[in-house]
Amino acid sequence: MSDAPQDRTRAIEIEVEVDASPEDVWEAISEAEGIRRWFAPEARVSPGVGGSIWLSWGEGAEGEATIDIWEPNKRFRWIEEWGSSEDEGGATLTVVDFHIGTRGGTTVVRLVHSGFSASADWDEYYDATKAGWTYFLWNLCHYLGRHPGTPRTMISDRRKTTRPCDEVWAALLGPAGLDVSSFETLAAGDDLALRVGASSFSGETDTVQRRLTELMDGVFGAG
Repeated sequence: MSDAPQDRTRAIEIEVEVDASPEDVWEAISEAEGIRRWFAPEARVSPGVGGSIWLSWGEGAEGEATIDIWEPNKRFRWIEEWGSSEDEGGATLTVVDFHIGTRGGTTVVRLVHSGFSASADWDEYYDATKAGWTYFLWNLCHYLGRHPGTPRTMISDRRKTTRPCDEVWAALLGPAGLDVSSFETLAAGDDLALRVGASSFSGETDTVQRRLTELMDGVFGAG
C-alpha cells in the first residue's frame, strides 16, 4: 500500500463542554429545527440509520448525507460523498461523527470529522472546515447555554470575490463597512462596537480566532 500523502487521511477533532443535558444536545444536533438554531440556516432530517440529513447555507453550499449511526442522546454520524464514483479515484467520503457524553456532571460533545486527504491540495478545505466547526460548536454552546429552546435565526450570506482575503476583511469591518471599533487590535474580552446601517450595537468579543462577538446577545461571525 502506498504511503503517499494523497493516500493518507486526517481528521478534525474538537471537544466542548455544554451547559445543557445530553437530551437537549441531541435535539439540537439531530432535529432540523434545532440544527437551524446554531448550524445551518436550512436543514432537513430523516431520522434513523439509513436516513439522511440535508444542510444548506445557500445556493452552492448545500448537500445531503446518509446517516449510518443513530443512538439518541449518545452518538450521531453521517457520511458525506464528494464527487462521483465515476471520477478518477472514485468518490471521496468524509464522516461527521458527534459523540455526547458526561464528565463530572457536565455534558461533553466531541466532534470528529474524518476522511480529509493529507494531500496539500486539501489544506485550504481542511483549515476552513476546522475553523468552521470551531465557530459552530461555540455557537452550539452559546445557544444551549443561554437560549435553550428559543427560536433563533441563522443568516448566512456567501459571496465570491477575487479580492485577497485581508482586503475583503478590512473592507467588511473597516470604516467603510461595519466600522468595528479597533478591529485590527481586537482581543478576547475587549468591548466592541459596530454599525449596521444606521444602527449601532455594542457587545463583548468572545474570541478573535473566528471573530466571534456577542451583539445584543446575538452572535456575529465572519471569516
